[in-house]
Amino acid sequence: MKKVTVIGAGLVGSTIAYTLMLKNLADKIALVDVDEKRVRSEVLDLRHGHALLSHADVVAGTYQDCKDSDLVIITAGLARKTGETRLDLLYKNKAIMQSICKQINKSGFNGVALVVSNPVDALTNVAASVLKVKTNKVFGSGCVVDSSRFKALLAERLKVDVKNISANVVGEHGENMVLDFEGIKVNGKKYVFTQKQKNELTKAVRTTGMQIIEGKGKTYYGIALSVAAIARAVLKNKPALLSVSVPNKNKEAAVVMMAKVDAGGLNLSKQGNEI
Repeated sequence: MKKVTVIGAGLVGSTIAYTLMLKNLADKIALVDVDEKRVRSEVLDLRHGHALLSHADVVAGTYQDCKDSDLVIITAGLARKTGETRLDLLYKNKAIMQSICKQINKSGFNGVALVVSNPVDALTNVAASVLKVKTNKVFGSGCVVDSSRFKALLAERLKVDVKNISANVVGEHGENMVLDFEGIKVNGKKYVFTQKQKNELTKAVRTTGMQIIEGKGKTYYGIALSVAAIARAVLKNKPALLSVSVPNKNKEAAVVMMAKVDAGGLNLSKQGNEI
């Protein structure tokens, strides 16, 4: 039986739980939040689709649910507002992340921890420094969603099925993310861009998140699907090459890089398939 605990029942956390249900990635999903009324309501809503879509048992949980969870997904924290940088969030969310990780430790957790809360790279380092599990079992969602956005933009501009495009974003999940133009493949072949095209695409990918926030207040569908892709690699033990936040104790924030992810967490020695 595969169990996932999602910390944070806001739009991101609840949408992640919903996506895990849709994809049948877990047998049990525990949703945890300081707002117990919100949790009960989200769980009730999710359970109403239980018989139609999934075999997963969704429950309102506590930190004790982390103990026997294969994967803990941390989404809790204050949301990014219009005009606010990801680093602005660090000062608000660092203490929250430390508190959450201490509660997870008390449960005796020994699974894989995935940080989604923003700024994800900095908070991944915070989580790795507090959680009492092996460092390869703690990482962040990094630029998986940015890579997906990059592929979507390329597919739209090149009029190609997105499934036939290979492209990744690394460096950091933020304004200084790096689009790997050298590694782009379209229909299995390398694709060359002009500098003007590179500049336009870089700006588009870097700003698309804020465009969504300006329009509806928060991003959650894209990140939920990205987290589900990571969860699949862990829960189904399907090694995948993903642009995740890898903890780095010598820097203030984790570094987003292409890394293999499987049931054991980060495993750079194994082969994986890029998704």
